[in-house]
Amino acid sequence: MHFFLIIISIFFIYFQSLNAEKIEKEIKVISYINGLSLAEATGRIKIVDYLYNINLKANASGIFSLFLEWQQEVETNGIIKNRMFKTYVYESNDKRGKKRGHMKLSFLNILPEILSANPDPSNDDRRKIIDKKILLQSIDPVAGIINLGKNSDCNQNSKIFDGKRRYDLIIKFVGEEEIEIKEFNKKKIKAIKCEFEIKKLAGYTKKEIAKYPSKGFIWFSSSNNDNLFLPVKVLIRTTWGKFICYFEERSIL
Repeated sequence: MHFFLIIISIFFIYFQSLNAEKIEKEIKVISYINGLSLAEATGRIKIVDYLYNINLKANASGIFSLFLEWQQEVETNGIIKNRMFKTYVYESNDKRGKKRGHMKLSFLNILPEILSANPDPSNDDRRKIIDKKILLQSIDPVAGIINLGKNSDCNQNSKIFDGKRRYDLIIKFVGEEEIEIKEFNKKKIKAIKCEFEIKKLAGYTKKEIAKYPSKGFIWFSSSNNDNLFLPVKVLIRTTWGKFICYFEERSIL
């Protein structure tokens, strides 16, 4: 489910000339694997005076909810400077059956710091210690994905650290398309299509390297005039089959 968290985070990715003084939105995400309901998520992004808070809650759905019993909640807060999101604290909590885990990171210093973690990645002999040099200027997954859209042209890269893994997220513009999303009764949506790549650098287990997806496509659209472009569709081909996500957003303010 690690890649599903990445995709949920991508919901906040594509910003043009964002007026970050006051924005609040609710979102809904549904996903499928080979046509079967896989997971769903709800969340909220709130920006007031360039200070932001983002909260996401996800869980397995459909037939997968019967045996996965997976839930995850992510919260991150920080400040927007020069249209770049800079995280203060990032926290993730997950549940799989009776197993529970969490990761809390601080990005206030030059190098990210693990404030608390269960399980502790330093005690995991499947993972090699990450060189501090490649941790420099890295940011958390949510802020890293948001910052991809800074230049509004799908060519901005991000250096991401999630407490266990260090990876680069690379995106590039493909073209403009008109799409339809039957799940939310939306027709003829004008969207921007981009291709993204997850470049795995360090901290991955051999199993994660083999199974986690590396490439996919994402479509962005704006439902109103607030200059906030959000994803409406994501497509990834995985070892489990074709993974598709659909998104819906609603302004609160």
